[in-house]
This record gives sequence, C-alpha cells and structure tokens, in this order.
Amino acid sequence: EARGFELVANAGLAVHRKNYRLGPHRDDSSRFATLILYFPQGEAHPELGTRIYSPLGDMRSGDHGKHYAFDRFKEVEIAPYAPNCGLAFLNFGDAYHGVAKIAFPTLRRAVFFNLVLRPSGSTSLN
Repeated sequence: EARGFELVANAGLAVHRKNYRLGPHRDDSSRFATLILYFPQGEAHPELGTRIYSPLGDMRSGDHGKHYAFDRFKEVEIAPYAPNCGLAFLNFGDAYHGVAKIAFPTLRRAVFFNLVLRPSGSTSLN
C-alpha cells in the first residue's frame, strides 16, 4: 500500500470460440500488469495467440480500455497459442494488444491474472 492505493491480484478464465476477436487496445488504466497463460487442447494453433500492436499514427494518451480497428495498427509480435506459452506485460506506454478473428471451429482457452491498482479499502476487483 502506498499513498492511499494498493495492488490487488485477480484472475479469470476465458474460453473464446469461432469468430471471436478483440481489437487492439490497452487495458483499463487501473490494471498495472497482466499475465495470460494458454491451455490449448489437441493441436496447437500459434496464430490464436495474443498479438502485440504498434499504432500507425498518434494515439490519445488517455485511451486505456478503448478498442480500435486492426487497420490502425501494425502487428509486431505474437505470443503463440501453444502449450506452456503465454504473455506478461505492464500496462504502460504503448501496451496495445488484441486477438485476431478466430476463423475456424475451436476453443481458445486462457487464464488471466491481473494486478490492479485501486484505492485502499475499495472492494472493486477491476
């Protein structure tokens, strides 16, 4: 705890299906850090991993939580969706990430861990 704020951990399970996509974005400004771990079953599909993006133009500094069209970004890296793989990042600077459209029948399984900065004494987990 520092200056009226504390870091709190939360976790969640996500299962995404065909046609799911998540446009490039930065996480909500309350999130300090994120860890995503993948749990594929059967054949691995690296292309289903979380992608890291770089904006093609200037982006607003206060755009945390806003999702954008893919064509406003250049893909710079992918964390492959494969056994024993995942992605960890701090939610600072140009921490834009997303998921390309899932084009075939499958389940994309992942566990998310977040460190969230919140006011001391708050019960919010976001």
